[in-house]
Amino acid sequence: MKKLSAIFVLAIFIFSLVPLAIAEEGTSRPAEKAREVVKDARKDVREVKQDTRKDLAANRKETLSTAKDTRKEAFDAAKNAETKEQAVAMRKEGVAAAKDIRKEGLEARKQVLKEGIQKAREVRKDAVAKIQEIHKEKLATLKAENKEKLEKLTTANFRKLAKLEGKTLEKVADMKQSDVAKLARLGAAKLNAVAGLDKEKLNERLEKIKVKKVKVENLFKKRVLAKENVEKARERFSAAKEKFQEAKQKHDDKKKEFDALKESLKACKDTPDIAECKETNSKALEAAKAFVQHSAEVGIQQLTKLKERVSGATELTKEQADAILAELDAGIAKLTAAAEKAKAAATKEEVKAAAKEVQDVWKAYKHRVELHAARLVHAKGGEIIQRSSHLEARLQKALAALEAKSVTVDGLDAKIADFSAKVKDARDHYKLGEETFAKAKDSTGSGDASSDDQATVQEARKHVKLAQDALQEAHKLLKEIVKAIKDAGGEVEEESAAEVEVVVDAEDPSTDTGDVAAVEVTEQQLVAEETAAVEAEETVTSESAESTTATETSTGSEVATETTPAAEASAGSEATADATVSADASTSTTETSATTDASVSADATAST
Repeated sequence: MKKLSAIFVLAIFIFSLVPLAIAEEGTSRPAEKAREVVKDARKDVREVKQDTRKDLAANRKETLSTAKDTRKEAFDAAKNAETKEQAVAMRKEGVAAAKDIRKEGLEARKQVLKEGIQKAREVRKDAVAKIQEIHKEKLATLKAENKEKLEKLTTANFRKLAKLEGKTLEKVADMKQSDVAKLARLGAAKLNAVAGLDKEKLNERLEKIKVKKVKVENLFKKRVLAKENVEKARERFSAAKEKFQEAKQKHDDKKKEFDALKESLKACKDTPDIAECKETNSKALEAAKAFVQHSAEVGIQQLTKLKERVSGATELTKEQADAILAELDAGIAKLTAAAEKAKAAATKEEVKAAAKEVQDVWKAYKHRVELHAARLVHAKGGEIIQRSSHLEARLQKALAALEAKSVTVDGLDAKIADFSAKVKDARDHYKLGEETFAKAKDSTGSGDASSDDQATVQEARKHVKLAQDALQEAHKLLKEIVKAIKDAGGEVEEESAAEVEVVVDAEDPSTDTGDVAAVEVTEQQLVAEETAAVEAEETVTSESAESTTATETSTGSEVATETTPAAEASAGSEATADATVSADASTSTTETSATTDASVSADATAST
């Protein structure tokens, strides 16, 4: 059973090398040769399809013309018939003769189509054989025991490793089975980078990479929060947002009122003791107190908004969240105290002192707020990176499943490789961003201003933006990839297991599982699970092959019975007869584009 599974995996891989040859990176001689073979094969297949369509169109045109002339001759002759019965009989004979001509034409077109399909099959078979020979140059360098290590991987994992440059593949295959399986779980771009290290550094790097399992509901989280707590945090954030807008509006209104009263007080410069001026001065004092209080309230609600976002953020660890919350709570407490002083102020000097306190607190916290807001966006980016990495593995499985059905999609491998590269770019900027945030971690733990805060914020935002840009480009590619998979009849399966594998890399902070419980997969378990996955894959593929064979048999029967009794019964009707001819020709044209691709792909697979 294991030997059959290994042969099956290799067969699928060899067939997949046709599109892989285009996606493969590097300038190695086998890859260049393979690209040329695929390029020539595609050109030849296109020419075969074009010639077949031309022959089908010519046959259809000739058949319809001949049938039309035959029918017309019969109908013209019927006009000179001696009796009505003779005329009807002559017209029926003309319709029957035209029908026979159309049937003969249909059979001829089937033969043309069959010959076209056979030519395309031969082109594809020849290309597959050439690709097989070319890539034997790379696989032939592997020792027998190393080939067996690759054969013990699932098709998706095998395909990723097989795309490595020859010497790199040899180095990887020479490692122990558990390390081979571990490397196969990396994204394509990261795999190329890690596998490209020299053997000593590669072994050191693999020591820092662990495969773990987490509950599917905790996937991509850094800490686990109760659903109701997250929802309550969102509600409090919305409330703080409204209060912030209200406080800002009151702040602006009081500022206008205070500015107007200050203008009025200018007229009281020489007569401050008159009743009208005393009243204006009293109003100005109250307006100033309210203005300072609302200024503090704006700051409080700004900090509260950020606080509630942090409270409900599962993409932050508890330690990260607690540190930010402590800093924000300290700022809220200071602004609240300053507001109370403003409220209790009895003199202009006391109001000024409270205003300065509010100003000082906000000056100390302004860039910290910006930094923490950027930290949240950064953390969310880390979550998206992990989602993308996990999705890449599912895309690879979907592609392998398509190829197991003898379905290939040109350029799909290259797009997945581009997707992986964009995710790696985002991952690299995430790491740089993490280092930037670490610099600011202890700079203002109590809320005091740091001279480097502004520069740190700018640097952090730069890396956050670059990571976002890379993820946006990856998302565009993702939509194209998923569409191509679905259009080809495949699907990107959702996670159905209770526990899911994650790759945790000590040198990659985006992979950190934080406070989420994660159980490390041992080397023995890793090998055993990979073996089980290969056996399950073989079972599914065998069932799929049986289903495909049954479908093809059914389709062949349908083609054989295309001329139905109902169609013959309508032969006496002029309109129905013409419609039948049109339908026959349309069916043949459709067969050219659909059947050719499906049949040729199936034959190409069989040839391996």
